Amino acid sequence: MFDTHPTPNFRLTNARIVTPDGIHTGGLCVEDGIITDLDGAADGHDMQSDYLIPGIIDLHPDHVE
Repeated sequence: MFDTHPTPNFRLTNARIVTPDGIHTGGLCVEDGIITDLDGAADGHDMQSDYLIPGIIDLHPDHVE
């Protein structure tokens, strides 16, 4: 019923990360589907200052067009 594939680990850099405390500029690390470190991602996918809002999926990304 549910997808049983392992969750990939990844890093994002140069993002505007929206948290309950405000908007932070930097990066993050995700391991096993959990955000494990903010601002600890020295290398990874460059978000080019896009907003990152955990739990939100943008169905109309203008940067793709």
